Amino acid sequence: MFEFIFENIYLRRLLALMIDMGIATLIGMSLEFILPDEYLYGGFLPFIVSIVFILLKDTFSIKGSIGKNIFKMRVLKNDGSELKLGFRVLRNFTLLLMPLEILIALLFKGKRLGDIIFHTEVVEG
Repeated sequence: MFEFIFENIYLRRLLALMIDMGIATLIGMSLEFILPDEYLYGGFLPFIVSIVFILLKDTFSIKGSIGKNIFKMRVLKNDGSELKLGFRVLRNFTLLLMPLEILIALLFKGKRLGDIIFHTEVVEG
């Protein structure tokens, strides 16, 4: 029934990103319930924690983010070698420019701006 999802890596990438963004949102929202108001700084702290999660999402395992692990994908350099930890974080900084990321992904057949700048690709695995 859902075979088309697993056959299309671009759709799986999108769903993996949605899962990661959802986790970041849940983490930020949970801080709203856990911490007293004086520690939230008007919602700024949960926002920053969510952004930090998005920047670090590909560092939680060697294969990449939680979403990528669910869909059995991983991030590699274009030459097939593993991506170093620092590049995993830097690659995700471009996600802060989400409208540009979407435009680039549409123009470059699913490659993100971070993929183009850091010469990476998301592959099966």
